[in-house]
Amino acid sequence: MVSISSKSKIKERTLEFWRKFTIWNNMEINTHKYELINQFLQDEYSIIPEKERVGKGKYYITVSMAEGLITQKNLGTFFPNIEKNIPKILNFIQQLLKIAEEKQNTFVIFLGLCFLGQMIKFETTSMKRVYNIVKKWANHSTWEIREVSCYPIRIGLKYRKNDTLRTLLELTHSSEHNLRRLAVESLRASADLKWLRDPSENQDMITILKNLNHDENIYVRKATGNNLKDLSKYIPEKILELANEWIKEANILISDDLASKTKKELGKDNFNLIWTLKHALRWIQARNPEYHPQLTLVMGSNYVQYFHEKTNKRALPKKK
Repeated sequence: MVSISSKSKIKERTLEFWRKFTIWNNMEINTHKYELINQFLQDEYSIIPEKERVGKGKYYITVSMAEGLITQKNLGTFFPNIEKNIPKILNFIQQLLKIAEEKQNTFVIFLGLCFLGQMIKFETTSMKRVYNIVKKWANHSTWEIREVSCYPIRIGLKYRKNDTLRTLLELTHSSEHNLRRLAVESLRASADLKWLRDPSENQDMITILKNLNHDENIYVRKATGNNLKDLSKYIPEKILELANEWIKEANILISDDLASKTKKELGKDNFNLIWTLKHALRWIQARNPEYHPQLTLVMGSNYVQYFHEKTNKRALPKKK
């Protein structure tokens, strides 16, 4: 028996709702349609058993709705010529996001962003337009909205890879730290984008990470380090090689106490680079002792012996 909270059931109910209330009619969003959509979202959330909401919350619902509605087949039941109507559909989504912003409704904002992501699958969708919309929300004050802003980028990496990578590379030079972080966070090497773990395919990704490996903002550096840490689970030798390469390019002298040095000792940019690498290599340091000899040559013995991300970030030797 299929669960009432399964993606397939949410998709079925979404199509039924969209047809019943003729949401696409006139391709305009008004307060009445907005309230219908909002109520449908609330109803879907209430359907999910409380014990399942950690894994099947608002993001899960909006992704399921977008995947169910924004497809060639299902949009074809509403529009005789989908490609011709794509600009109007994007207008509709923008209007929905605008009202949701006025109402401060993150749930509907999630839905609009997920709709945008699915629109990327259509070849005539303007990538520039979609990503300009996404950039606004990626810079939002609410962290949940910033996180969901990664969704359209992830879809872009699946279906419009080269265009999306060019956009992310541009974002590494943005003056807005939230947009620089978006470039990194969107490239997390999870199972849906396995090519990000492949050294023969991920050179563009590595270039993006390199651009931000000494970023002045700790929020961006942490995201960069987390990304590299994820990669180290699959390609540890490559990540150690990169760390060594970046340290040499920065003309940093490797010593036993490298990971313990202060900003005054290293200089701002070099300190930030070492900070990122300490964050990046922590999986290898904690879980892969077979790589400790190589890690010592890259980060020094203090890092291998004493670093702890919560209790000893300076990797200071224990007092006798």
